[in-house]
Amino acid sequence: MKLFNTKQIAELDKFTIENEPIDDIDLMERAAMQITGWLVKRFSTEQKMMFFAGSGNNGGDALAIARQMAELDYLCEVVEAAIAAGATTINIPDTVGFTVPSEFNKIITSLYDKVPNINDAIISVHFHNDLGLAVANSLTAVQAGARQVEVSMNGIGERAGNASLEEVAMTIDVRKDIFNLQTGIVTKEIYKSSKLLITITGIPVQPNKAIVGKNAFSHEAGIHQD
Repeated sequence: MKLFNTKQIAELDKFTIENEPIDDIDLMERAAMQITGWLVKRFSTEQKMMFFAGSGNNGGDALAIARQMAELDYLCEVVEAAIAAGATTINIPDTVGFTVPSEFNKIITSLYDKVPNINDAIISVHFHNDLGLAVANSLTAVQAGARQVEVSMNGIGERAGNASLEEVAMTIDVRKDIFNLQTGIVTKEIYKSSKLLITITGIPVQPNKAIVGKNAFSHEAGIHQD
């Protein structure tokens, strides 16, 4: 799901909710070579061998190197190299569903602060919902500057699922005062799409599921109290 401000919307001929496949093999090879170049400059031969082998006499050292490679400065270097090699979309994923919003905000803001060519690519994000934070992380990333969010209808996906399309899209739609963005999604089709997916997959959503659950807009009369 790509996000656009009002000016960008006016310049678009159409909108697609999809990941554009990389079919330029030459581009992929050049990006891989340049990223590898950063790795060669950053680590010694012994460190690289230990990391890629994932073993050796001291497994702790390999883990320490893996952690070092995941540091923000290294991430910024890799992103800069990938964009310089021709990448137009950079995906920053949390595939294990472990990150919390404050952490991911730091990641995205650091990219925009430290990567000089960051505006030459779309920053995309991808979250899993293992801790129930996929939607919160997605929205935080959007506020920090991400302009593509990988989502799924009803939040389906492996393990605990992915960020729910309906929750991300409707939050951005109804809170324009906060996001000032558009998704291009026809929101009136969300409920029907959810029902169609349930029919196809046989996987229901819980009654209290936000946006598409059958209880989402029900209300019991009474006095509200804490």
